[in-house]
Amino acid sequence: MIRTEVHTADGNDTSGLTQARAVVGAGRGVGSENGFGEVLELVDHLGGALGVSRVVTGLGWRPHAEQVGQTGSRISPDVYIACGISGAIQHMAGIEGAKTLIAINTDEESTMVQRADYAIIGDLHEVVGAVNEEIRSRRG
Repeated sequence: MIRTEVHTADGNDTSGLTQARAVVGAGRGVGSENGFGEVLELVDHLGGALGVSRVVTGLGWRPHAEQVGQTGSRISPDVYIACGISGAIQHMAGIEGAKTLIAINTDEESTMVQRADYAIIGDLHEVVGAVNEEIRSRRG
């Protein structure tokens, strides 16, 4: 079952995000408030947390408690997978503690892709969907 929302005990509780070993980030590239399905499934597979860009919270697509960046949480996970996030300086400030940065983006010139340890150039829905499918098939 794919969840479509993340709940916290308190709307301002960011402890799950700041303590997660794996964070999957989502930006404007998800396309809409309803575009988080694949990303949330990946969060579930990894046992991690969802982090979002300021644009996403500004559009009202996700709560502020999930925002990563200068005006959100600063995180230091083992791995940060940025999906459809351009890499504005404010967001980069929030992820500078990440040990490994993986970017999934259609723009190979974006800051996020340029700073990533690993980058996949492509539509996040296709890429993350394929990763989820592979994880499901391997887990049986």
